[in-house]
Formats: sequence, structure tokens, C-alpha cells
Amino acid sequence: MWCGEAVSFAWGPNGRRLALTLDEIGGNSSYVGFHILNVVSGQDRFLLDRVGCFPAAELAWSPHGARLAYICGGRNVGANGHQIHVLKLRGSSNRTVPTNSDAFWPSWSRSGTRIAYSTQLKPSEMSGIYTVALAGSHRRLVARGGAAPAWSPNGRTIAYQTTCGIRLVTPSGRDVTPKATSNACGAIGLSGPPVWSPDGTKLAVETRHRHGIYVMDKSGGALHWVSLGLRETRTWYRALPGRPSWRPIR
Repeated sequence: MWCGEAVSFAWGPNGRRLALTLDEIGGNSSYVGFHILNVVSGQDRFLLDRVGCFPAAELAWSPHGARLAYICGGRNVGANGHQIHVLKLRGSSNRTVPTNSDAFWPSWSRSGTRIAYSTQLKPSEMSGIYTVALAGSHRRLVARGGAAPAWSPNGRTIAYQTTCGIRLVTPSGRDVTPKATSNACGAIGLSGPPVWSPDGTKLAVETRHRHGIYVMDKSGGALHWVSLGLRETRTWYRALPGRPSWRPIR
């Protein structure tokens, strides 16, 4: 029996708010669920009744901090499979983004009008990277064989995980992975869900293979270890670790 296991977390754009979700098996904790924690004031908003599922995972803040995108976890997979949900923090608006397929790892465009996602949780030949408008229109395939897309802060590049590292693509689908620092399969760094630094100059990735969090510059150079990661831990939703979260300092 355990409770309070972290499923997902993400720093807000101003670095003052932290969104996190907690899960449990065999317990009965009133704290388990979806929280928005203001680390400056200490205020903790509990949002379990508003998010439409339990547990919410793969949290992603919109660029202006007004909305959160996430995936509903394993207990709430219905006939339409895993879907992206968007929660508006003011009021009680909760909507599903139509994708016509399973959808994982939402990541916002700079404008906050589109979301990138992958059709599989992990990279495989069957997995694709797509972008879509919040209403489900203008769905576009931008890459194949990847997972866990991360839209850059300037909106020009989407990083995504492959089986042998990270690749970069434009929102129009043009591969821009740096060749000078790529490995034998044309990727950079290590395989894991990537995240951009707030200034867009670096990428961080947590990898199970080396059980750690690594940082590299956006060209794939200067790869270095920064922290131990989580060894694989099974939550009710799925195995951890997931995507790191980079705190903005403002």
C-alpha cells in the first residue's frame, strides 16, 4: 500500500506555481489528486473535481499560464482511448481536444492556439508526432517514429524522443536535427522525453538507461549529467520517470 506517489508535475511560466498530480494504491488519502501550489504564498488549490479524470498526467502549462493540458490516466481510458484535456484555471471550463487517435505528451505552441502530441507513449515505428488546434482542426503530421514532443519557447522547433536520442523538427515538418553532433541514427543526446530550458538554448532529458537527468545545448553539444533520476517506479497510471520540468526564474 502506498499513497502520494507523484504522477506528473510542471512549473508554471512565471516560476511561482507548480502543478502536480498524486496517485495511490490501497490508501485513502484526501490529498491525492490534482494540485496547483503557489510556492511563494504557500497556497494549495485542490482541483480533483474539475479535471474530468484521475489521475491526470503529462501536465503542460499554456504559455501565459491560464490553462493546463494533460492526459487522463489508466483508470479513465474510455472508448476513444487516451485523450488530451485542457483545463481553464479561471472558472470551471474543461474540454477535450479531438485528435481521432490516442494522444500523449501535450505541448503548447508559443501562441497557445495549437498543441503538439504523440500517438504513442513511447517512440516506435507506429508512433507519430502531430500538431492540432484546440478545436481539433488543422491536424498535421510533422514526424514519424517519435514520442513526447516539446515545442520550443520561440515556437520554431519541436524536439521529440526517438529510440536512440532526440530529434528536432519544425512545425511544418522539416527535420532540423543538427548533423554535426548527431549519433549513428541521426539523433542527438540520449533517449527520453525532452524539455526546453525557458530561454530555448538547452534541452534536458531524463533517461532510464542511465538513470539520470542530462542537459545539452540545443545543437546536441555539451551533454552532461546534472542529477540522479527516478529509477523505474510503477504508479497506477504507468511507469515513471517522465519528463523533467525546468523552473523559470523571473
